[in-house]
Amino acid sequence: MACCHVQKVCALKVFIIGGAYRMALATIDMGSNSYHLLVSEWSQGRLLTRCSAVERVQTALLMEGDQLTPLAIKRALSCLRRFATIAQEQGCTEIVAVGTAALRRASNARLLLGPAQELLGQPVRILSGSEEAALIHRVVASEVSLGAQVGLVIDIGGGSTELIFGSEQQVVALDSLRLGCVSSLQTHFMAAGIGPDTFASCVREARSVIAPVRERYLVGNGPVLACSGTAQVIAQAVGVGCLSRGHLTRLYQRLMQLGEAGQPICLPGIDSNRRLLLPPGLAIMMALFDELKLSRVRTVDVALREGVAIACYQGDFEIATKRCKGGVLS
Repeated sequence: MACCHVQKVCALKVFIIGGAYRMALATIDMGSNSYHLLVSEWSQGRLLTRCSAVERVQTALLMEGDQLTPLAIKRALSCLRRFATIAQEQGCTEIVAVGTAALRRASNARLLLGPAQELLGQPVRILSGSEEAALIHRVVASEVSLGAQVGLVIDIGGGSTELIFGSEQQVVALDSLRLGCVSSLQTHFMAAGIGPDTFASCVREARSVIAPVRERYLVGNGPVLACSGTAQVIAQAVGVGCLSRGHLTRLYQRLMQLGEAGQPICLPGIDSNRRLLLPPGLAIMMALFDELKLSRVRTVDVALREGVAIACYQGDFEIATKRCKGGVLS
């Protein structure tokens, strides 16, 4: 059964960016694993979070090849119906919904998008990988105030991993890799379980996907920032907000001990769905550390939904990714 968790908080996150005042907006991120709702306000150049909700829809796990199954569509629409109700109760004047990797891959996405538009009153925008990466960079750079400093932003998702290199005002390179927790779970762990061999196989595959673009993202002494759910779960599991290779190794050893003993992964505060995706998420993070020669990664508690909201409030949701060719700004 899908899990829905709603948080009602006032001004939990504040982003200070220039722009005009606008009434409450609902943004929905229809992710490959989870759907996220953000209800926000924009006042005097600030993005204020009014409330948020998350539901583990598990779209990618329920797909058969590149096809959305009837169950995947049913769960997605049930979630959107609940999110639309929350948005209405919160007095939202507009709902903006975006789809990411799973819906990019689905050849029959129209079977979901049509009914979704009827529910929300607006069409769902399927983001390209470049658009998704640019929106993620936008909110992370704002949250940490990168300024002129050039750094790397990482977002490990259910169906893809985004890498963005640049300063607060300029993106130098970006890529959306077909490398996600759900696909890695299905390929390496679903049948064989958690063990040294399956984990090593997952890391090897992740490194092979990262290797062709690695030269773009060797940051030297620049900051490295990881956002969204996977990074947050890893940080929660190790108990720190700034990850090192040592932290990842110790978490790996803990998972291997549990796997060898035949015990389920049970970590305080992490739900069953996130526990399921922790091994592939950790494998991808370790592959990024190894391929990109990272020493530290700081986790940041922001995600795509805030990036979409900021772009909408600033009146330029049609972001300037048209200049991106092959992940590099022309």
